Amino acid sequence: MRNLILLATLATSAMAAARANATLVSMDYTNGNLRATAVLDVVSGQAISGTGRISGGGLIGTLPMTYIFPSAGPPPLTATPSSDCIPGALGCYDVSLFSCGCAFVDEDTVFNIGAAIPIDADGISFQVGGAALNYGFAIYDAGDGSVGEILVGNADPQPDIEIAGVPGGTLEYRTVPEPASLALLGVGLAGLQFVRRRSTSVAARL
Repeated sequence: MRNLILLATLATSAMAAARANATLVSMDYTNGNLRATAVLDVVSGQAISGTGRISGGGLIGTLPMTYIFPSAGPPPLTATPSSDCIPGALGCYDVSLFSCGCAFVDEDTVFNIGAAIPIDADGISFQVGGAALNYGFAIYDAGDGSVGEILVGNADPQPDIEIAGVPGGTLEYRTVPEPASLALLGVGLAGLQFVRRRSTSVAARL
């Protein structure tokens, strides 16, 4: 009985942890030859962090990208280049500017799980290539049933890229198991194994 109470306690704790954790979302964006994949942490309809990879769109090879949360951009997004490479580009991202001097995307983190297009017109943005390249990439609801993209940067050895807003992309996504959910599954399996062994032991004594 004591062991069963312990199992129940562990299961309850795991369930509480699962509710408290962010929902992990795997996303896959494509538009022509550009493809970007990422795993985001989503809490209450807001993306709060994430990492991924991007290729195509003029980029050489496949590069890492880091989700940008408003007012918490990764370095060197506090630098202010002297000129804007795309005057009048869509949106305005207040954290800072990317390697070409272009700022984009509002203070927005909307990611509505269950919606056909989970992001809104302000979109979500990423730093591409880390501090060394500091290219900017964003996706947004283009308003025509598709998802648009912005990709900017001009740091060697990558080419200068100035995609200032191109609709026609598709965004697929799915939720993935959280660590706490996996822990809860493990507790359940351990409980089943315990009950099976106890039943076998009792049967052997009889």
